[in-house]
Amino acid sequence: MATTKIHAIKSTLKKALDYIQNPDKTQGGLLVSGFNVAPETAYIDFEITANFVKSVAGDYSKSKKEALAYHMIQSFSPSDKVSPEQAHELGTKWAKEVLGENHDFVIATHVDKGHIHNHVIFNSYSQQTLKKFRSQPYKTAAQLRAISDRICSENDLSVIKDAKQMGCSYKEYHARKRNTSWKSEIRKKLSFILETATNYEDFKAAASELGVVVVDSGKHIKYKLEEQERFVRGEKLSDTDTFTQAGIESQLKQNQSAQNALKQAISLSLPKAKDFNGLLQLLQEEYGITARTSKANGLVYTLNDVNTTRVKASALGSVFSATAIEYAIASGTSLADLDSPKERIADAFKKKTHTKVEERDTPVLLTKKQISKITVDGILVELPVEEGRTSKIFIDNRHVDFSETGDRFTAYLGSKYDYYLVTDDTTQAATSRKYVKGEQLIRQMELLNHVPPAVINIPARNVKAISEKGVMLTIPECGIDSVFIEKQYASYSATAGCCVQLYENWNYSFRGKNPDNQLQNIVGADLISRISPKPEIDDGSLTRRIIAAERKATLRNTKEIAAALLLSREEKLESFTEFAAKIADLQKQVSAKNEAINAIADKIEGYKTAGKYLAMYQKHALLGQQRESLSGFKFKKFVSAYKDELKMFDFAQQALENLGVNPEVNVEKVNELVKQYQKQMVQMQADLKAVNEQVVELKKAEDIFKSVSHQNCKTEEYTK
Repeated sequence: MATTKIHAIKSTLKKALDYIQNPDKTQGGLLVSGFNVAPETAYIDFEITANFVKSVAGDYSKSKKEALAYHMIQSFSPSDKVSPEQAHELGTKWAKEVLGENHDFVIATHVDKGHIHNHVIFNSYSQQTLKKFRSQPYKTAAQLRAISDRICSENDLSVIKDAKQMGCSYKEYHARKRNTSWKSEIRKKLSFILETATNYEDFKAAASELGVVVVDSGKHIKYKLEEQERFVRGEKLSDTDTFTQAGIESQLKQNQSAQNALKQAISLSLPKAKDFNGLLQLLQEEYGITARTSKANGLVYTLNDVNTTRVKASALGSVFSATAIEYAIASGTSLADLDSPKERIADAFKKKTHTKVEERDTPVLLTKKQISKITVDGILVELPVEEGRTSKIFIDNRHVDFSETGDRFTAYLGSKYDYYLVTDDTTQAATSRKYVKGEQLIRQMELLNHVPPAVINIPARNVKAISEKGVMLTIPECGIDSVFIEKQYASYSATAGCCVQLYENWNYSFRGKNPDNQLQNIVGADLISRISPKPEIDDGSLTRRIIAAERKATLRNTKEIAAALLLSREEKLESFTEFAAKIADLQKQVSAKNEAINAIADKIEGYKTAGKYLAMYQKHALLGQQRESLSGFKFKKFVSAYKDELKMFDFAQQALENLGVNPEVNVEKVNELVKQYQKQMVQMQADLKAVNEQVVELKKAEDIFKSVSHQNCKTEEYTK
């Protein structure tokens, strides 16, 4: 199996690209290729793309030491029988799956050492998304390894027959992990601080308040918990530079710039807003700033810049809270006239950790037919999805244990961990990729393996509410005010009472009796133990609530039938045949609209490409003209002084010539065309959504009529 690494390139991009393309290492350059870029001029194209993206989308990082590109390395084991050509092919597939084909890259396969390895250098900026690659501590590295491991196992690299040949097991890994848990605690606290802090003094003060000692007097910044004796250096806390001195200063500058921009946008929009929702609409329309409320973070603003910067409303101070803004709008008061106290970092961190799901590893037993491959580094698991298709997931050996006989495997899944799934979609000849939370994966695998739930009859005192969506339970004596059980895991009837199915390994969300009523989580086994039924006298209250819920369900069904009948009359559909024809016609419209949207997307990309080269050409056009007027010593001196700028100019000029674009075209008009087509695409996507919704409604109505006809109704004349 291959090992993987990633690190940022903040300088000498050309030097790094030259190194990986060394002919002595790549069979004379035969094992070098580029994706959307020519390898020999990639360093110029990367910079032109970065300048274009920042000029269009904006950049709040303001850091001189930004990541120009990222360098990924994939090293194959000497024991793997992989040819240079196959390694290059697998590396290209790996890079495309990691990057989603959104970032230009150069890949070079080196064969000069005892093991074959791939170097991939990709642009941190994306012309397609107008965003910057977001590298997250450990999460990005884990994603790289998971994708690489899956690809290697699919291609029979390091596949073994005896499970005892696998490397480090879960038990061994868990024992080692306990010794480094304090580093995880430091990362958690520093990450929380870096979400809101805007200067270095605030950062250090907040760290001290959360019990983290920061020492920055030496060459490297280092940290420890107050109760710990041992320090850890910043670069050892992450696979990126997030917690180094440079990384922290860069993030603080970004926070300061983004918060100032957000405050300004709110202040300028305030006089035009009628209420808080109106303000949010103005922010989105005029500044591209969106807002949403999450359970853990409250109100969060997202700025549509290259980093998709997120800013918590709480970071701006209470003066920018929804309540304060509503008051300012109603009273005509300026926000500057209001006080802006900030919540103590220790209190905010306590709330944050209080609402988070506790991370735990859940053991899930795997059957033999679910394991596609066994490798020295883990197992490849196949899971069915729908219509006979399967999804694949690689679980590394650090989260796998096996029986002594090697015929039974237990996967230890993290409930909060993101797992990377790939589904082969043969109907569209494409591969759809997605992440799935460990909690969702645990549920899917236990249902697939028919793990029996605990079936519990719920006494009336523990039933808070009943509806067609499910049952709301309450256990006040245990501090649980409400916990919701979905309909598929709950049943009720006037004769049998209320019954729920609970799974020991699943997480359930509940609201407690605490004053702030924050959302909390409880493991199924604990919930089961707390709602074990006790004898009680039935006073009929539960029966009455169940009868009321059943009446509501009947009324809802009647309304659905009436709505379906009205829809069929509006569409003039009098038979199932006409329903099918109408749905087929709408599906043709969906296909046509998808083709039109793809055509618009191609136009947008074409104009973006032209726009970025036009911007660079016109930026340095004067230098190009001056060069043409010089000769001799003056020419050499001028070219030497403006070497980099003239390279950009020549490259952009050649690119425009290849594209057939007049270099004198107004770049602002081109960028305006991009914006117009993007608006057009938004409208076309809205139209497509409306047609898809119409298809869903018609199919729903069709199903209702089929259900009714099955209950002895006429099938062909039901609308007459």
